[in-house]
Amino acid sequence: MDTLTALHPQPYPTPLAAAKAYRERKWLVLPTEHMSKACYMKDWQDYQVDDHGLAMAFVGPCNVGILLGKSGLTDADIDSSDAVPFVSWLPPTKA
Repeated sequence: MDTLTALHPQPYPTPLAAAKAYRERKWLVLPTEHMSKACYMKDWQDYQVDDHGLAMAFVGPCNVGILLGKSGLTDADIDSSDAVPFVSWLPPTKA
């Protein structure tokens, strides 16, 4: 089983469903372009949508971005087999 499947054993059916699940964890979400990690929204670092605005923000094909720092999260990309021996150095996570 790959890491993504382990983290998300039941994929969210829509970006809106994923955004709602992330908001339940108190993470700050924002829509990003479909099939992209990039957010081209002006001042995206300050973007905030509350639970009531999610349905309007996540319309049509898009991805879900998370404002990591403001959500109390940090990202560590482990996308090379060379990094695997160092994964144990990472602190535990509740994410």
